[in-house]
Amino acid sequence: MSRCRWVYDKDVPGGKFLVPGCWNRTIYGDYAECQCREGPETIGDQLAALRKDVADLQRAIREGRNG
Repeated sequence: MSRCRWVYDKDVPGGKFLVPGCWNRTIYGDYAECQCREGPETIGDQLAALRKDVADLQRAIREGRNG
């Protein structure tokens, strides 16, 4: 399983829902303690991953132009 994360969506009641990444939250719900090895995924974690993806894509584009 992946890490637990909240997804924000104005179309669902309450405006957000939890995508569980650990069995504790899968079984006991949104407010159970997260037991993911790395802890729950934060917005900062997601942003860092996206920045890395963008940098990788930019590098691939530059190499494609120069290659």
